[in-house]
Amino acid sequence: MVIENIATWRAEANCADRFGDGRVFLAGDAAHVVPPNGGYGGNTGVQDAHNLAWKLALTLAGVAGPGLLDTYDAERRPVGDLTVEQAFTRYVARVAPYLGTENTQPIVDDFSMEIGYRYDSPAIVLEPGGPPLHEHPRSPRAGPEPGRRTSSSTATARGCPRWTCSAGTSCCWPDPRALPGRPRRWPRPTGSGWASTRTWWGEPGWPTRRAASPGRTGSRRPEPCWCDRTASWAGGPLKRPAHPNRLSGRRSRRCCAGETAGHELRTRKAKEGLLMVDVYRADTVGSLLRPQYLKLAREQFEAGQLAAAAYKEIEDRAVDQAIAMQEAVGLDVVTDGELRRHTFIDQLTEQVEGLTLDPGDGDSDHVRVPFHDESGALESVFTIPLSVTSKLRRRRMMTVEEYSYARARARRPVKVTLPSPLMLFLVWSLRRSRDAYRDPFELFADGLRLMREEAEELARLGCRYIQVDAPDFGQLVDQTQRDAWERAGISVDRVFSEGADMLNEVAGIPGVTFGLHLCRGNYDSDWISSGTYETISKQLFRRAANYDVFLLEYDDERSGSFSALSDVPDDKVVVLGMVSSKFGTMEPADQLAARIREASGFFPREQLALSTQCGFASAGPGNAISEDAQENKLRLVAEVADRVWPTGG
Repeated sequence: MVIENIATWRAEANCADRFGDGRVFLAGDAAHVVPPNGGYGGNTGVQDAHNLAWKLALTLAGVAGPGLLDTYDAERRPVGDLTVEQAFTRYVARVAPYLGTENTQPIVDDFSMEIGYRYDSPAIVLEPGGPPLHEHPRSPRAGPEPGRRTSSSTATARGCPRWTCSAGTSCCWPDPRALPGRPRRWPRPTGSGWASTRTWWGEPGWPTRRAASPGRTGSRRPEPCWCDRTASWAGGPLKRPAHPNRLSGRRSRRCCAGETAGHELRTRKAKEGLLMVDVYRADTVGSLLRPQYLKLAREQFEAGQLAAAAYKEIEDRAVDQAIAMQEAVGLDVVTDGELRRHTFIDQLTEQVEGLTLDPGDGDSDHVRVPFHDESGALESVFTIPLSVTSKLRRRRMMTVEEYSYARARARRPVKVTLPSPLMLFLVWSLRRSRDAYRDPFELFADGLRLMREEAEELARLGCRYIQVDAPDFGQLVDQTQRDAWERAGISVDRVFSEGADMLNEVAGIPGVTFGLHLCRGNYDSDWISSGTYETISKQLFRRAANYDVFLLEYDDERSGSFSALSDVPDDKVVVLGMVSSKFGTMEPADQLAARIREASGFFPREQLALSTQCGFASAGPGNAISEDAQENKLRLVAEVADRVWPTGG
């Protein structure tokens, strides 16, 4: 036998002197190198990741101060030291006794090493007396206590799944899936609310309890209460919301995406019975900039160079990032950024049959839509190269995919946007459409049917906030646009009677908060119309009775004064779009707060909220603004909302 090569391997047993430095954190093999003795390195690495993940999630969500991240080193490095020490001791005893026992320690049994240690850091409230780093879980003190790692038990409240509880007595361990839900404190595991269960891990006498199921004899579901230990968190206390106070003007949230967030205004009877309107003080209009990698992937997909499954994974990644960003900056409600769409009206163009491409002769009789730059100069004139030539038929409900995916990812309430059915004015042609529809209002009625069905399906899926985007009405504040509609055979008088009734009917679904967004055009940072809402407020605001929320643009002088707010019925909420999504220049927070005070002279402050004036990308290319500026703008909305409608008063 010939030995052709000899490979050497050197066992290492090292632990980093710190697990974090600024924005850099070490976990797994980067933090500790462990000799192979029973999976200690792998188990410890997984525990590192779990410990760091929920702290990062709380910090990024703005629920905890950055000092919480310092407790990662305080909690995990002693465990890393202990693991390296014990793994080295076992290595010497089992594999390399010739190394001697000078640097070894007494062996702690495997069971205690895996689940018996306790954390000791500012994030954990421990009983007095300085507990040891490791402790056998079957010892007399091994019952569930703060900081102790015991076997898992699942707790639920109000029918909403929570997290796997590892602290028993006062569970303050949040699951990132429930963020930004606040940590809960649960009753001690005694009394009728708790019941003994079978032995865990097959070990006799295991002292674990779990919450009894609702409806079980002698059991009750424990009522959650706010954790009273917030002062123990490093970096300052958690933001502790006040309990909901109707019409108090305070801003608050609750924890799960499926739960109501914000304040409930018992203000009117509408649709069916007493409506509960959710007020999201830091609101969002909808669209976000498409990341460059998503734009590239879409080009490749449409060119047949990328498989549908691969493209969907990239699309999902972009939506995940969009939702995480909105939650991190502090918005009270989120969207999927409309990242799966080409434009905000895809439900009426991309997802229907009955439209055909116009001949490329430049002889279009569609409504011509002008776009102006910041100075007011005409930049371009848009006409869509499609005409409706047969009855509209739906291909699919794209918002079902949007909402279902976003709901599963988000920890804040999810808003979905639909276009106004009258946005079909873009595809109406006097020459090419009359074989399918006698007049444009018959076409709009079909659009109403499609959007109403989509809204009903969203409601069945549990969506509680639907926004209808209606720049069609918004651009009619400008007389030149009214004239253009008339030339295309669309009666403006009928728009504000029959058309307004159709718009209102979209929102006639019980149990859903409907918002009506009225902007004056938004594409590549350009605008369509100039004029004040007083031009349309008396005709539209009271006719749109089914809408609970009006989202209005007030970002520049084109918007005029707030006097149109006097025409808003007193049972509505008005979201003031004061932060521009067109340009990166940041509005001063003091100026925004002062303008909100000015607006409250025309409409009650407790029924006002704040947002950007429009989305950041009504169509794929997006506005002339960076992703960093977009994030800063949304953070500004949340910060000013916290200031004007403070959590605690």
